Amino acid sequence: MGKGKLSQHTRFSIVPFHELFNWSVQYLTNTKIGFTTAYPMVRIGDFLKRNRTSIVIKDKEEYVRVKIKTHNGGVERREKKNVLGKDIGTKKQYVIYEGQFIISKIDARNGAMGIVPKELEGAIVTQDFLPYDIDRDKIMPQYLVLVSTTKPFLDFCQSCSSGTTNRQRIDEEELLDIKIPVPTLKEQENIVSIYYKLIEEAKKSEKKAEEVDSEIKEWFTANLGISENKTKRDNSILQFIKYRNLIKWSIEELQRYDKFSFDQAKYEVKRIGDVILSFEGGKTPSTERKDYWGEDVYWVSAKDMKELYLLNIQDKLTQKGVNESKLRIYPKWTILGVFRSGILRHSFPICVTAYPVTINQDLKAFSLDGKKTKKLYFMFYLNLLQDIVLNVAMKKGVTVESINTDAFMNIPFVCPPMIKQSEIVRYIYKKKKLIYQKREEAKRLRIQAINDFETKIFM
Repeated sequence: MGKGKLSQHTRFSIVPFHELFNWSVQYLTNTKIGFTTAYPMVRIGDFLKRNRTSIVIKDKEEYVRVKIKTHNGGVERREKKNVLGKDIGTKKQYVIYEGQFIISKIDARNGAMGIVPKELEGAIVTQDFLPYDIDRDKIMPQYLVLVSTTKPFLDFCQSCSSGTTNRQRIDEEELLDIKIPVPTLKEQENIVSIYYKLIEEAKKSEKKAEEVDSEIKEWFTANLGISENKTKRDNSILQFIKYRNLIKWSIEELQRYDKFSFDQAKYEVKRIGDVILSFEGGKTPSTERKDYWGEDVYWVSAKDMKELYLLNIQDKLTQKGVNESKLRIYPKWTILGVFRSGILRHSFPICVTAYPVTINQDLKAFSLDGKKTKKLYFMFYLNLLQDIVLNVAMKKGVTVESINTDAFMNIPFVCPPMIKQSEIVRYIYKKKKLIYQKREEAKRLRIQAINDFETKIFM
């Protein structure tokens, strides 16, 4: 190289010898996590000792296996029931004990780390799990878990994991070599206490939201006179069905309705189809046509259907894409429902739009008879009674679940006078608003807990 400035990439990095735990360039360049220097920095391997208590699985004995949930989700049973040894393929397993710090080698990069709870004492794991005994004179288990599931720490775990995309295993040696800030035990206890106090407050808010959600459904069904039959059908005796509830001459269909009763309905019972003027699906424009996708018109698919009031939509089309694909633009306040998606295994998403939108082929847009039902009453009805929709109209396909249109149109629809519908809507809206507030409060508290903790341990 001639005279002049050195290349901007030519630089030295000085590492103090006392910090040189690993002669690896990757280790030296990737472990600058940004921890605070306000506390002593201690190598993780100095307070963790690998426990290698192994056993040979016996076919006739029962065992408990575990899984570690990602993102600090905890350690729990893998199966609800104990597993017979003959059903366990890997015969050499390792025993874990209460209070150990355990890591999934495969999912460590996703925060699959935690403390073994009391109920999993003596459970077994394969060699893809790393159980460690903790030196509690140096570090609190809860503090260790919080540090090890911060994003910067997990980014490091990703950097020292190798293998194929879905089977990347962390390098244990590099993990144990990383240094983390370790305050005194009293300071750790204070930090952990503040964190979990906020988390407990968040859980209370989430529990309150769940309670209000249940209250709404109970109030709604009680006011309409709908009941859920909790007793099982007795095949040894005759079953009687009122003629006015006989929607279709099919034993299979009659059994579908057996879970719910409209016999004591307080208002006129119609069919869903009686209050729908029309409903139709959309389509997906060619994704190869870049000129079809842009910033003009919202395009809704099942992945967007997460809230009753649809505000967040991921995709947009150009006006050209809408016109040439012959898509219809539905006005604001249109009711949408998902009629084809894997999500139908457990829920029936329905919403009202906040903007003019187009939709894909998995959704239906409803046009309702405004003299018979109010839009929000219709939406709340299907949202709160989605178990009826799934029980009566959901059908399993070879690749994905879908809603049978004929069965859906025949679902009983309790239709109070319009004034009563308005009263119901106002009550539910007020309660739904409270649920939203409680869930937002829980989110805020969880974020605050994380931010407060990270402020303590990062620069």
